Amino acid sequence: VLEYVRGYGFSEEELSVIRSPAGLDLGAKTPQEIALSILSEIVALRHSGTAAPLSTIGRNLCHDVI
Repeated sequence: VLEYVRGYGFSEEELSVIRSPAGLDLGAKTPQEIALSILSEIVALRHSGTAAPLSTIGRNLCHDVI
């Protein structure tokens, strides 16, 4: 991906923001799981999430929604 984009003349600074491969390490195998992995990374970045398991950071998702 980076070599392809580099061919269009983007600088190394511009390329530094590209995440490749995209996604979180969920152990995904199927196309649907891979898509979930990529969307999970997007949501985590969008909302400044850590992508850490909620059970390890003491956060209750239900309280955030209600």
